[in-house]
Amino acid sequence: MKKSILILSLITSPLAAFAATNTVDDVLTNFMNIILAVSQLMAPLAMLFFFWQLIKFIRESHDGATTLAKTKNTLIYAGIILFVMVGIWTIVAYVQSSLGVSVTNSDIRQTPPIPRDVMLP
Repeated sequence: MKKSILILSLITSPLAAFAATNTVDDVLTNFMNIILAVSQLMAPLAMLFFFWQLIKFIRESHDGATTLAKTKNTLIYAGIILFVMVGIWTIVAYVQSSLGVSVTNSDIRQTPPIPRDVMLP
């Protein structure tokens, strides 16, 4: 029970940042910052997982373990995931450079603030 409350609070903690915003631009900027932080965290985790599976595969192949096929499949899938991640980043960087576009947090379109004094029907 305590673990589920902790996990739920960690998942919903970015909502507190969204609650303090005044404009749609602030919400979009906060959302993009969260996506950027998650994507920057996923690449090193994927590399660590790949190398952990590689070490596990080498140990099991040396010991003659029966779970060698499962570890081999997981290692192959981890390599495919890394290849796809780097490939997508390369394609996006190429398209940005060929179009002369650079996307940063300051490039998000400025939207007008939501009026606070408008009466709803």
